[in-house]
Amino acid sequence: MKNIGVLIILLISCFISSAQDIKVKRKFRGTYTGIIPPYEFNSGEELFRVSSAPISITISKTEYLLTIGDLNYEGEITALSVQKKQAYFTIKIPEYALEEKVQVDAKRKILLRDGIRPQPIIQLRKIKE
Repeated sequence: MKNIGVLIILLISCFISSAQDIKVKRKFRGTYTGIIPPYEFNSGEELFRVSSAPISITISKTEYLLTIGDLNYEGEITALSVQKKQAYFTIKIPEYALEEKVQVDAKRKILLRDGIRPQPIIQLRKIKE
């Protein structure tokens, strides 16, 4: 009986610790800007052409802000993998059930965004604040 109580406390503490926010190291934080190039996509009935648009991504300690043109989206960093000067993020935008993959290279100060399909993979540059 004593072992069951210890096991329950251990499981609860593991659950609480896994629910905490992922913290991003300072070298990967910042604002990255660029332009989404024009692209086309087929809706099944019609071919749509999308013109280019400015994009800005801000990564803070625990948050992700995506701005495309005049639209702003807040996302949650749900996975983080760090290898020396590179970080790989998985971001979920809850209100639209979207997921993005982002790679940040701290040495070259660039961000690669594999965004919402059919948008192309784009490279953004870090700006000084």
